[in-house]
Amino acid sequence: MALQKEKMRLVTALGIVEYGEKAVVRIPSSKRTYYIQQSKNGIENKELKLDEIIELTPFSVQKDASGNIFICYIAGLGKNNQVSFVGQIGAKYAQRVLNEICSDIFSKDGVIAKGLSVNDIRAKIKNDRIRGIDIPGSYWLSTVFFQNVGGDNRAYGIYSLDNGFLNKVYMFDDKKTIEPSQQRKQIVAFIKVKVDMDRTKKLNASC
Repeated sequence: MALQKEKMRLVTALGIVEYGEKAVVRIPSSKRTYYIQQSKNGIENKELKLDEIIELTPFSVQKDASGNIFICYIAGLGKNNQVSFVGQIGAKYAQRVLNEICSDIFSKDGVIAKGLSVNDIRAKIKNDRIRGIDIPGSYWLSTVFFQNVGGDNRAYGIYSLDNGFLNKVYMFDDKKTIEPSQQRKQIVAFIKVKVDMDRTKKLNASC
């Protein structure tokens, strides 16, 4: 694929970026504050305050059914924006809350954003560790799970990514044997940015 050329400049929905290099987005003031209600995380009202500039780390390249090319990035929302999800309420709403926050902050024409999920990183996971990218810190993933934990008891929880390792955070179980766990983790977004291939070809041909 032509995009494999190092340092190729790409014309994207975020402007001109270099393939394989980090990019930055400027968050408008209207999107720098986000409020999470206790009824959605199971423990407390939480206000997120974002920095004006957020750095995007290149992750992969995708092609959709229509032939459109997307550069995919991941972006943490900062250590100051750690949130907790607790118990049955946390497990029920975590995926929705994480996806809504990331979509509200980053999505625009040509940009699709949501919370990073297990499916997004599955191809890069080996022995429960994500390969090829440095992602220090603890993050919620927008993927919930359930599993049998003995007899007719089933446990429910949320996946997390902790210093590059995939983990499970158990929220509750049918027989109420799991004590509520209050873990604070950061939010990480998965962002797909459309590439304008015609303009990209013209840009690089003029170099």
